[in-house]
Amino acid sequence: MRTINDIKTLLTPVVSNVYIDHITERQVVNFPYIVLLEMTSENMFADNMTYQEVMPLNIILHQASRDNTLEASIKSTLNQNHIPYECDTNWDKDNLLYATTFSINL
Repeated sequence: MRTINDIKTLLTPVVSNVYIDHITERQVVNFPYIVLLEMTSENMFADNMTYQEVMPLNIILHQASRDNTLEASIKSTLNQNHIPYECDTNWDKDNLLYATTFSINL
């Protein structure tokens, strides 16, 4: 089973700034950067038993301008490591950045 630190290790060669959980308000970061955010677990259970633990993880790529080559590199890294993902990109007008989220399960 992979951990959040394993994912950070996989992505650091692609994007050098990878943070787990959050960036502090005072922290100055350069684009692009990734935040790894664990979501609420989606365990499979029945009959008062947990049969499979599932921990969703969002890999959120923040960019000042959209870089399709960088996004393709992240997709390639996930695919090469047999990590299925869902992908969605949004423009964050409040922070003036693109946020591309790759949703995976640990």
